[in-house]
Amino acid sequence: MINTADLRAEIGLLESLILIKKRQLSRLHASEHGFQWEELSDRILVLHDPTDRNGWKSCTYLGFRTKAEAERCLSHILKHKFAASVEGPRQAKRIVGYKWELKCTDLMQSAISTLI
Repeated sequence: MINTADLRAEIGLLESLILIKKRQLSRLHASEHGFQWEELSDRILVLHDPTDRNGWKSCTYLGFRTKAEAERCLSHILKHKFAASVEGPRQAKRIVGYKWELKCTDLMQSAISTLI
């Protein structure tokens, strides 16, 4: 007989593995198109566009455990004009282990330490 707790744990593990594979696919796809990924920490990923073809040089993804944390960070970014544009908070797609993310284009690198 299947134990509910064991089944939930197994589903959680599978969901984590799917996220890891999606992240790997995203990085591979990006590198095929000339983009470069940089992982600054487990919760900060930066996508660089050396050709500036999309109107930005870098796109930074910031991971958060709660929506409230992401909203506080968003307010701080907007108040201090640290990024050209910000999307989110939204369900995390690229940062494994975090539920929410912000997507910031041309985020000032000097601002990252004050945000996380």
